[in-house]
Amino acid sequence: ASEYQNRGLGTELCRQAMAHAADAGHDALRLHVDADNERALAVYRSLGFVEVDRKDKRIEMRLALDDELVSDVQAPPAER
Repeated sequence: ASEYQNRGLGTELCRQAMAHAADAGHDALRLHVDADNERALAVYRSLGFVEVDRKDKRIEMRLALDDELVSDVQAPPAER
């Protein structure tokens, strides 16, 4: 599994999910992440997710799928 870490695969999968959600007409995405999962939190924050709630060790994050963001995530990786 370590050969797949630190290659941007998780970030790209998140971008694809964002593009798919936007294409399906959703206006936002929400997710829950463990507060101790620093790697995931860093990825989600870099993609624009913001914390909207925290309960114990669980953080809820939200990302608005605005037009500029959607255009960016739908562009080929080399054009981002």
